[in-house]
Amino acid sequence: MAKRDKNSKACRDAVRLKYEGVPYADIAKQTRVPKTTIDNWFEKNGLLHNAYEEYALEMDALIRKENLADIRRGAQTAIKMLTALMGSKSDFVKLNAANSLLDRWLGKAKQPIELPPDPTDPDDMSYEQRLALFEKTYGKPPANNSDKRK
Repeated sequence: MAKRDKNSKACRDAVRLKYEGVPYADIAKQTRVPKTTIDNWFEKNGLLHNAYEEYALEMDALIRKENLADIRRGAQTAIKMLTALMGSKSDFVKLNAANSLLDRWLGKAKQPIELPPDPTDPDDMSYEQRLALFEKTYGKPPANNSDKRK
């Protein structure tokens, strides 16, 4: 059987249909190509593997561009709505609207919290401080008599 050109109508249709989520069996019916051939085309080293990857990247970029345009169109309405909510009688609604506006325009605050050492936390103490705390809490340990010679 002659090798098919990846730019043929059947191949282009197969790539498009795969991107649209059409099952291989249905792609085979629509392109009049055996399902086993469709399976082989999209395998790792198959005829259409790279073509599909490129097509998917192009389509995803196009969709992102369209979605971004939609978001930009809706952003003005969202800003007006949040601004209007800041005039609410409810302090809770006002606060959330203000936070939403600030977070979206300035980004969420990300300041690390550094706590000073806790003098009562054993992890923040020196060995001597830990020993003193132990003795204060439990008393001095009993003398070890095993070292004394008889």
